Amino acid sequence: EDDSEIMIITQQAKLIRIEANQIRKTGRSAQGVRLIKTDAGDKVTSASLVEAAEEEIEETPAS
Repeated sequence: EDDSEIMIITQQAKLIRIEANQIRKTGRSAQGVRLIKTDAGDKVTSASLVEAAEEEIEETPAS
């Protein structure tokens, strides 16, 4: 199971982080899957794959 995430950022600072395994696959004749909807004049400036941490951090309650 892949726990990686995709992070997309736009010029107008809109950010979305999606689990990679939640993105549906498309057939050969499909046009693709929209991951983010941008406003008029806005553009995607960065898209990155964020790897899952190998070791989970255990949270301790505040005293």
